[in-house]
Amino acid sequence: MVAIFFLTYPPSKPPQRDAATPQVTTQPINTSKLDGKVVKLETTKNQAPAAEALLKLKTELKTLSNEVLELKINSLGEVLNVQFLKYSKEPNSEEKVSRSFSEANNFNLSSVFVESEEVQWKSAILTDETLELLGQTGSFQIVRRMSLESGTYFLRVVDQIKNEGASSADAKVKVRLAEGIDPAKQSSFLERIFKPQANFQKVVWLQKDSLDYKMFEEVASHKLESPETFQWAGFADKYFLYAFVPLNTSLVDVELTRVALKIEERFTTSTKQIPPGDTASLEYAFYLGPKKISDLEKLTPSLTRSIEYGNWIGPISRVLLSILLFFESLFKNFGVAIILLTLVVKTLLFPLAYKAAVSMRKLSLLQPKMLEVREKYKKDPQRMNVEMMSLYKTEKVNPVGGCLPMLVQMPVFFALYRVFFASIEMRHSPFIAWIQDLAHYDHFFVLPVAMTALMVYQQRITPMPDSGQDSEAMRIQKVMLKWMPPFFGAIMLFLPAGLTLYFLVNSALSIAQQLFINKKLDKILPRPASNSLQVVNGN
Repeated sequence: MVAIFFLTYPPSKPPQRDAATPQVTTQPINTSKLDGKVVKLETTKNQAPAAEALLKLKTELKTLSNEVLELKINSLGEVLNVQFLKYSKEPNSEEKVSRSFSEANNFNLSSVFVESEEVQWKSAILTDETLELLGQTGSFQIVRRMSLESGTYFLRVVDQIKNEGASSADAKVKVRLAEGIDPAKQSSFLERIFKPQANFQKVVWLQKDSLDYKMFEEVASHKLESPETFQWAGFADKYFLYAFVPLNTSLVDVELTRVALKIEERFTTSTKQIPPGDTASLEYAFYLGPKKISDLEKLTPSLTRSIEYGNWIGPISRVLLSILLFFESLFKNFGVAIILLTLVVKTLLFPLAYKAAVSMRKLSLLQPKMLEVREKYKKDPQRMNVEMMSLYKTEKVNPVGGCLPMLVQMPVFFALYRVFFASIEMRHSPFIAWIQDLAHYDHFFVLPVAMTALMVYQQRITPMPDSGQDSEAMRIQKVMLKWMPPFFGAIMLFLPAGLTLYFLVNSALSIAQQLFINKKLDKILPRPASNSLQVVNGN
C-alpha cells in the first residue's frame, strides 16, 4: 500500500544544487505569531526545493476554532486533532470529547491536479478561522481557501485555479480520508442492539439517497461502484461523523483501502475545464461533528441520513424526536419530555383502545352463539368458518379489533428505540437522582423492575375473549401471555433508561385507561351472569 501511495502521489524531485549555490537555512517558526501573516520559505535565485517547502507547511501547526469546534491542523489544512467544545466525555465532566488522527497520519489530504500535474504549495496565510494556501504548477496559479464558519462543524474548502496559459486545461482534486481502528470501539451485532453504551466504527456513504456502510472489521480493499452517484462519504461512530462532501463537483472514483490498523477512503472528483485566462473553482467540505440534525443541515440536508433512524421507521423517529425536543425546551429535562410524549401518544391512541375494548366486550357477549356454530358445524370446518364470519358481520364485531392498539404502538416502539440509541440529544441527558444518562441503562434496575410489576398488574385487569373450551392452543396462549412481562422486563434491563421510562409510564397510563374503560363498559355492555371473559392469566 505504501508503494501505491507514492505511485499515486509521487514526491517532486528537488533540483540538484550547484556547489557554489548559497545554502538557505530556515528556523522553526513560532506558530502563535502566524495569524494573518504569509508563511513561506526563504528562497534563492534557484528557488528552495519543493520537498522542503512541503515539509515546512506540513509541520507548521495551527488551531482553527469557533464556538463549538477546535481543530488542530497543519499549514496544508490537514486535521491532526478535533475537539468538540459542547460535548463532554462523561456526564458532568469538564473533559471534552476529542479525536486524534495521529495514528492515521492525519484525517484528510487533498491534492489539486492540473493536466495530471500535482500543484505544489508555496505559502500559507493563517487567521483564526481561515487558512489560505498559494500554489503553482506550470502557467496555473492556485489559491486554496479553507474556512471554519461560526457555529458550524465543517471545514469548507474552495480551490480556485487560474489559467494563465494559452490553451484550455482540465483540473481535478484527489482526496484521501484516513481513520485509525480503535479496539475500544469494536462491538458485536448483539452488543450494538442490546448494549446502549457500545460504540462502533463504520465506513459510511450516501449513494442515490440510500445510506450504506461497512463496519471497520468488515472492510477489505476495493473500489466502490457508481462513484458518480455518491453524495458524501466518510467515517462514523455512534454519535459523531467525519465525512467528505463534494459541493460543486461529482466523484469519478471511490476506493476503500485497509492498511494494518488504518482505514482509508480515496476519492477523485470529476474534471473542470478551464479556458485560457479564465478561473474555475472546485468546492468541497469536511464535516467533523455530531450526528445532530440541526448541525448536519447547515452543510447539506443529505448529511442527516447519517443518523441511522432507518428507512421506513425514520420519519416516525424524527417526529417523535421533534416532540421530545419541544417538551425539553419547555421543561429542560428529557425525562419529563418522555413522560409528556407518552401521555400524548396514549391520548392519540385512546379512541383505538376504546374501540378495541368495545370489540372485545361484544365478542365475549357473543360466545354462546359462537359455541352453537362450532357445535353445529364441527364436522364441516369450512362451513363453520363461513358461518362464523357471517355471525361477526351480522353482530358488527371485529375478531381482531383488540390487536389494533398493539399493532399501532409497534412502530412507535421501534421509532423510540432508534431515537434513544442514535440521537446525540439523548446522550448524557439526566432525569432524576440516579439516572444521569437516559441513553444508558438504569444501573440500579429500578425502572425495568417497576415496569415489569406494572405490566403484570395490567395483564390481570385486561380481559381477553375465551372460546369456552380449555383447548391446548388456549393454554399455550395463556402461558405465553403470563410470562411475557418478566421476559420483556429482562430484555429492558440493559436498554436505554429513556426507553424503559417510556414503557413504565405507558404501563401506568394503560392501567388507568383500562380501569376507566372497564367501568364504562360495565354500564353500556354489562357482562352476563355467566361471564365468558377471562383475564389473561386465567384467574
